[in-house]
Amino acid sequence: MAQIYIVVFLSFMALSNLAGAVEIEVEKISEKDVTFKLENKALKYTNIIGEMDGSYRELIRIDSKPSLYSAADGENYYTLKVKENNIYIDCLYSDFRSSTNGLRVRRGVCGLNKILDSEYVDWAFEYTNAWQAETSKMDTTSLLEKKEPIEISANQGPNIKVKQIYSKLSDLENSTPNYVIEAAGKCYSQGKINLYVVSRKQNPEENPIFLIIEPTGNEFKTHNLSSENYIKKSTPCSKTAETNE
Repeated sequence: MAQIYIVVFLSFMALSNLAGAVEIEVEKISEKDVTFKLENKALKYTNIIGEMDGSYRELIRIDSKPSLYSAADGENYYTLKVKENNIYIDCLYSDFRSSTNGLRVRRGVCGLNKILDSEYVDWAFEYTNAWQAETSKMDTTSLLEKKEPIEISANQGPNIKVKQIYSKLSDLENSTPNYVIEAAGKCYSQGKINLYVVSRKQNPEENPIFLIIEPTGNEFKTHNLSSENYIKKSTPCSKTAETNE
C-alpha cells in the first residue's frame, strides 16, 4: 500500500467518522474475517479483508481507529462508525487516474451510512464510476498538442474553487498536478499535494472538506488545515500556472 498525504478543506463542523461515542476495537483477525468489539459486544464480519474478485483489501487505522483500504485500478479508503449496534462505512476516499485522459482523480464522500459487509468494494463503484465519467469529459488537447499548461476544475463549490494545474506534459504522464485553491478572490498555491475533494452525501452542493491524512508507520493521522496555511501561500490568481515544482 502506497504511503499518501491526503489533503482536504474543512467546510462543515467535522468529519462524520469522528462522530459517535462508541469506540470500535479490533478483537480478532482470522484470514479474511475481522471480529470487532463494541463496548461489551463482539461483531464478526466475514470476508472483508484479503483478496476478492481482483481487489486487495486491508484493515488499517486512521487516527487510531479501525478503517479499511482496497486497491484494484485505484485506491480506496473507508472510515467506519457505530450505528444501532452495527458497524457502518461513513466516508469513502478514492484515488485513481482517468482511463480516458490520464487526469488524476482524488474524490470522496462522507455520510454514507452504509452497513459494512463483504460487498463494500463493489458498491464503491457507484461513486468511482461517476467520478471517472465526469473526468473523462475534460479536455487535455492544449497540453498534448500545443504543450500549453491546462487548468482542470476539481471543484466548483459556491465559495471555494479547486484547480489542478498541469504545467508540462510530464505532469500529466506522472499524474502529478499542482493544486491551487481559490477563495474570497484570492488564490493559494499548494504545489504537488495529494488533495481530495470530499463532499457530504446529504448535502453535495455544500463546500467540500479538506484534510491532511499523514501516514505514520502503519497508521494514518489526520490534521486539519487552518486558513492561515493558505494565507501564507497566497499567489496572484492570474499566475496560478506558475506553481511550485
